[in-house]
Amino acid sequence: MYQRILWMMCTLPLLTLHSATVRLINDSPFALSALILAATGEVMGRSSLEPLAQFSWENSQVDTSKNSMSPFTVVFHCATDGGLYGTVNNVTTGSMVQASSASGARYCAPKKPAKGQKEEKPSDLQYGTEPINPNQWRQQSRY
Repeated sequence: MYQRILWMMCTLPLLTLHSATVRLINDSPFALSALILAATGEVMGRSSLEPLAQFSWENSQVDTSKNSMSPFTVVFHCATDGGLYGTVNNVTTGSMVQASSASGARYCAPKKPAKGQKEEKPSDLQYGTEPINPNQWRQQSRY
């Protein structure tokens, strides 16, 4: 009997806490910005994510007694030009959202060079301009 009362006293305050958590993972090769929208369309949070970065968004101000804020919608935008990368709908509290699971183009245009600036091209030294001679490897010692 006392255990039951103690259990209720410990868990009852936890039931009154209302918070929302969404974990964002940018598993794309592009720098993205994420926008977290409530079910009402209200902007709940924003974050900039570098490639292969993670971010955990938490909002302890969510009051579920007034109106439902979830399911959330996460909108990913390209950091370079602001174009739409993709959207993930019906995100529940405690979910993990990956950019690769978004519906949409899932592509960002490469950054354009500024006016008067040359476009960078790979150097010839990096890739070599002469074909490889297979006999050169036989002539060198291995150690």
